[in-house]
Amino acid sequence: MEFVVVTCGGRDRKVFIDQSAQGRTGRRLGVAEGFHVFDLGTPVDYTPPVREVRVENTMPDQPLRIPFRPLLAIRAGGPKRPPSSPAARRRKPAPRGPGGGSAKMTTAKKKTKKPKPVKKKTPAKRKKR
Repeated sequence: MEFVVVTCGGRDRKVFIDQSAQGRTGRRLGVAEGFHVFDLGTPVDYTPPVREVRVENTMPDQPLRIPFRPLLAIRAGGPKRPPSSPAARRRKPAPRGPGGGSAKMTTAKKKTKKPKPVKKKTPAKRKKR
């Protein structure tokens, strides 16, 4: 007899071994030596969906650990980034101009043309003869 502990990020789920419900996550389960297919049933909100593992040379006090990870944590925020160091959070210094002084940043205004008033064309006056 061999021993395994299946985990899923601290969640309590049914554990299926070779498509048969055998127990719950986080608890020691007994299995025969050899290859076994582990999954956590439906809904499949964990990764990987199935694990095929060879179980051998275990002891009751040293079971083989078979981890699954919840998908919701992966979808919601992705992998967590380590907190940035204080140096990385500092603002970058302002750009300096020649001579060490601060550079003036000006933006050129775009000239806009005012529309010219439209003159109405009047018919040319005829000269009287």
